[in-house]
Amino acid sequence: MSGERAGFDELPCGYLATGADGLIVAVNRTFLTMTGYAEADLVGSRRFVDLLGGGGRIYHETHLAPMLQLHGFAKEIALDLVAVGGDRMPVLISASAGTDGVVHIAVLDATQRRGYEQELLRAKRQAEESEARAHALAETLQQMLTPPPPAMEGIAWRSRFTRRATGGSSAATSTTSSRSRRTTGPS
Repeated sequence: MSGERAGFDELPCGYLATGADGLIVAVNRTFLTMTGYAEADLVGSRRFVDLLGGGGRIYHETHLAPMLQLHGFAKEIALDLVAVGGDRMPVLISASAGTDGVVHIAVLDATQRRGYEQELLRAKRQAEESEARAHALAETLQQMLTPPPPAMEGIAWRSRFTRRATGGSSAATSTTSSRSRRTTGPS
């Protein structure tokens, strides 16, 4: 048994087991090192859900516990454990329910993963902000390089000129008729 206990304590992940009542019945040294608790603080006196923050407790009651009852297992659930001193530690847990009511929980420290995820979110946010600035700059440049619409006076002048050349409007006709009166003179 001492050889089994040594292997159990040296697992590369934290491990704990809870009884049917939810109390912690076993914990390995890796879990104790991760969280700072002593074995006597946990075994027989605390439940796994007691080690979770408020959001984790709600998730445990609404998702994790029902998954374990329905399927007998849950994999890669991201939670925050409350370590000694109140520090929160991001973890990934996988759990399986035994036929005897014992729930076996493997706990992986996800601190580096959480940092990586936060860095990805920061980079995404920076890229979106940069894209928005580039879009705003492109719009500004487009407005600056597009010639302004001609003034209304210019439009009216072009209209008159076009009508005169084509002879299509009353203004062009009246101008033409007044010219012809001057050239013919009095008879």
